[in-house]
Amino acid sequence: MTVPDNVLKIDSGAFNRCIRLTSVNIPDGITKIDSETFNQCVSLKSIAIPESVIEIGYGAFEDCVCLTSVNIPDSVTKIGIDAFRGCTNLASIALPNGLNKINYHAFMECASLTSVTIPDGVIEYGSEIFCSCKDITITYKGKIYDHENRGLVHSAIMW
Repeated sequence: MTVPDNVLKIDSGAFNRCIRLTSVNIPDGITKIDSETFNQCVSLKSIAIPESVIEIGYGAFEDCVCLTSVNIPDSVTKIGIDAFRGCTNLASIALPNGLNKINYHAFMECASLTSVTIPDGVIEYGSEIFCSCKDITITYKGKIYDHENRGLVHSAIMW
């Protein structure tokens, strides 16, 4: 499905539980993928996110179990709570260089995710980002300011 170019905003939950939706092309000009926009779109396999997007909201792609990879553009600075939670077949995610905040549970229960590189610009994150990602390797060299006083390894991998 292609969202028309004249669309400037996609409301929260707009495609929530569209179980036959398999692919989406979002037009340039959309700045946020709002909360639960594609939540539980269980057949969604691919999504084209334009450079105009700066934020991926709460639960935006939660439980999109057929999603296998996502290319997030460098324009994205924030990934919301539960944004990709439960995307059990998500095996590849490229986190953008412009990213500075990853909220808690963002990639929780992404059991197929085996490797992720967190960009140096990420300075804020929530707990349990990669919880239940059993065989994941995380690479990160920057500084994180965790308001919950938990280190990246404890918070992201051990829980």
